[in-house]
Amino acid sequence: MAEARTATLLDWVTFPDWLSLDEACHLAGYDLPTMQMLIDDGAVDLDDDGRIEKRSLWEYIEALWLVLH
Repeated sequence: MAEARTATLLDWVTFPDWLSLDEACHLAGYDLPTMQMLIDDGAVDLDDDGRIEKRSLWEYIEALWLVLH
């Protein structure tokens, strides 16, 4: 069984500014249903093609971290 790979800061720097659903899941460490819930709740910004803005995903994760810690 393959081990899940955790995103690194290099991943955050090198991934495009607008992410596919799979790319966003990898960076955030979330599964598809969780990422879809964030999209449905408006927690991240989308472009017209449904790609997720990397900066909004980072800001969501940062805000969540601040609230939890």
